[in-house]
Amino acid sequence: MIDLRNFVIKVAGVNIGISTLSTGTYGYCIRYISDEKPDVCITVTKEDVERVASSGKGTDPTNTVYNECIAVYEKIIDALLDYDCFMMHGAVIAIDNNAWMFSADSGTGKTTHIKQWLRHKKRVYIVNGDKPIIRFLDGQIYACGTPWCGKERLGTNTMVPLRGIAFLERNEYNTIREMPFAEAYLYLLQHVHVQHDVEKAKKTLCLVRKLDHKVLYYDFKINNFKDDCFNVAYDAMVGNK
Repeated sequence: MIDLRNFVIKVAGVNIGISTLSTGTYGYCIRYISDEKPDVCITVTKEDVERVASSGKGTDPTNTVYNECIAVYEKIIDALLDYDCFMMHGAVIAIDNNAWMFSADSGTGKTTHIKQWLRHKKRVYIVNGDKPIIRFLDGQIYACGTPWCGKERLGTNTMVPLRGIAFLERNEYNTIREMPFAEAYLYLLQHVHVQHDVEKAKKTLCLVRKLDHKVLYYDFKINNFKDDCFNVAYDAMVGNK
């Protein structure tokens, strides 16, 4: 019989044993359930859920299942640091076995934009719509799907080599330019989840710095309502690569 409060999920190639208070988190993670032996285990307590509820991170302080899911993800992020992983706020699509991330503040239009890729290219799929994991593994950098993939639950249980990251900013016209890591680093810091624990924060920032010369970076001034929005992005990021 399946224990809906004690189960294993596989995220970024790591099997994570999870002990929860409710059965709701199991349903949230169902596409990631694994029957393999856990590499690491986490336990969520009542205090963890209450902390999330009082922090304002949840959309509803009274929604204990949702707050528990957030508490679970925070503990997963901590645990995955030991596997050279960190979480970054952004939407990731994959095309031709390359992942491309679009990162910006909430409400800028990330989800609207990645849906344009789905409409224009049949071979595109969404890796994660909101909170992907970035993992360094065997000399490669991967963007990884997670159950935490935005309000529309857009994502797949997959790991795809990360090719580039575009930082979005609303604008009247669509323009995009490649930028060096030194400039992109400031944007990365705005969208990477950095823990309050000093040692964990140091390790996360060390991983971020390892992105130097490993992926491409773009400054993307975006207007999703202009007809050229997709073509401007695709031509710069994929078309000439």
